Amino acid sequence: MHSRVEIAVDAGESGRTRFTRLAADGGLAVRQTSATGVHLIGTAAGPIGDDVIDIAIIVGRGATLQVHGVAATICLPGTDNESSQLTLTIMLHSDSNFECALPSLIVCQGARISATTEVVAEESSLLSLDEQVSLGRAGESGGEWRNRTVVDIQGRPALRQTQTSDSVLDAVSRMSGDRLSSGAIVSRLELGPVGERPHSTTLGGAMSLDLAVPGRLMTSVGRDLLLANRDLDSLRSFDARLDAAGTVAD
Repeated sequence: MHSRVEIAVDAGESGRTRFTRLAADGGLAVRQTSATGVHLIGTAAGPIGDDVIDIAIIVGRGATLQVHGVAATICLPGTDNESSQLTLTIMLHSDSNFECALPSLIVCQGARISATTEVVAEESSLLSLDEQVSLGRAGESGGEWRNRTVVDIQGRPALRQTQTSDSVLDAVSRMSGDRLSSGAIVSRLELGPVGERPHSTTLGGAMSLDLAVPGRLMTSVGRDLLLANRDLDSLRSFDARLDAAGTVAD
């Protein structure tokens, strides 16, 4: 099954955000839930096997958009070891503000999925993008996951990163001292001003790194999503205190 979501907003002549495109098919639906917000809703199980999900978002000049999910996305194995595909494409025009918190992706035992996040933004745009992945359900080994993130600001490379299920499990296993077959990773990508002075910090299983352009990438791993989110929340609070103080962590 091929599922598509297309969301586009602009500021209109009045300066107020308006939706110019809001469409979905396949195993997803999209509903406008506020003047500037929408929710993604799963209408079918999956992705399963070689299912494909494409999500395309355009935020026009001066517009504001929030995208949230209703429930977790569960990636299930197919019959022939196929790999599902998940692509998120974001285009941000000048003076736009986009917040996105996708539902958790649960990669079940035996499942395979390749995800790609592509962001093309202008310098005056703002972005907050949260992503969460659980490798395995409770008491279950995780499946195979790969994610590639590509971010360009004003036509210049800002971020190139590839993460895999193996790298997550290696990190979680080193933290715990035991070889684990399940784990979780959460991340927040922020574009725009992030503080007075650049710094990088680590706390528990979480790490924060300022980008070469105005922006920051925070990533946290743990045995499960609860622990990974706990460390990320603690790190965000710590970074906020550093920003307020205008100091650099030792």
